[in-house]
This record gives sequence, C-alpha cells and structure tokens, in this order.
Amino acid sequence: MTQSKLIITMMMLSSLSCYAQKPEIAFKPITPFKFTMTEKDVAVVGYNVINETGSTIKLNTTLEAGMKSIKGDGNCGMGMVLLSKKGCLLSLELTGSKMKGDIKHMPFLCAPDFSKCYYPPEKYQMDVILKR
Repeated sequence: MTQSKLIITMMMLSSLSCYAQKPEIAFKPITPFKFTMTEKDVAVVGYNVINETGSTIKLNTTLEAGMKSIKGDGNCGMGMVLLSKKGCLLSLELTGSKMKGDIKHMPFLCAPDFSKCYYPPEKYQMDVILKR
C-alpha cells in the first residue's frame, strides 16, 4: 500500500462518524462514477458538493495519479470555500495513461489541516476500473 493510500485509509476510518448523522458535506453525482476505461481513455466524473452546515467550510481535494480537478466558473477546484448551505461542482478528469490502477473510494475532500475529511456514501463513491 502506498503512503498516500495508507493516509487516505486512515483518514476515512477516522471520519466514519460523519455519516452517523446527517452528513456535513453532501455529494450528488451528476455523471456516471462506476465504469471501466482503458489507458487510451479520458473521462470526466462530476459531483455537486454541498455544505449542509450552518458555517463556512474550507476543503482541499485529494487526488490520485491520473486525476485532475477541472477549473472554471462554479467548479470547486483543488481548494474550495463552501459557504453555509451552498455548493459547487467538483469535476474530475481521469486520464487512463496516467493512472496507476483502479480508482475507488473517491472523491475525497479534507480540511487543510486534515482534521476532517469527507467522501460520498459508499453507493456514490467512484469505482473506475483501468483495463490494461
């Protein structure tokens, strides 16, 4: 297991309590997020990310090899500030030739100090199979 995957796994386990109640951050997929792609493919996965709390939250997007955040109006970007009850579009470009393997359990958003991390409920987590 790579160091980044180990850190992500530990953060995911430490933040499981986020879903015991209503989630603070809601993820609503707007594109397919479970599919197979080849090294020749490029795909975009999109989620509406909504701050369900009564306060502003700052988050950073954690990416794996072959993923990049698409910038633009209304897009969340790598670092985002979500106002209370507001959201943005998280658009992630996946490039098969740059991926090291399958991408699962994403997207993953964390506070800048990693004190809190958020990810979609399991039914909405990315499951992208890289077919070589």
